[in-house]
Amino acid sequence: MRKGIDVSYHQGVIDWAKVKSSGVKVAVIRAGYRGTIDTKAKYNIEKALENGIEVGLYWFIYVDKITIEQNAQAFLYFANAYKDKIKHKLWADWEYDTEKKSPGYTTAKRSNDVKKFLEILKGKGYDVGIYSNMDYIKSGKFTPQL
Repeated sequence: MRKGIDVSYHQGVIDWAKVKSSGVKVAVIRAGYRGTIDTKAKYNIEKALENGIEVGLYWFIYVDKITIEQNAQAFLYFANAYKDKIKHKLWADWEYDTEKKSPGYTTAKRSNDVKKFLEILKGKGYDVGIYSNMDYIKSGKFTPQL
């Protein structure tokens, strides 16, 4: 198993040389949310790569103000600049905070939206996956096949 971290603007300005020296090999970096690019995404990707840390990107999905398709297109718009450098997938992140902003989603509707999001990314040649906390995944929020 390889040591990895998850980062976003919440961590501030990261010293990526220090991260590398701590043994981290992989960084899964928040590219954005809804239609907004994370303010530290570009910095985090470029500095991680400069320090020999492989990257994957995740998009925190909100469907309260834009559609699932618009979420996917915003993610692709950003990710395409790094397509040849992404070694650890593009990830769909749907969690409890998404639920707070869009209550009333059924398991089927939530799963269909996440599946649609992933299919859009996969259709552009990316490896994809679902990125969430284990409690959320184990809670039955997604259909078993997803």
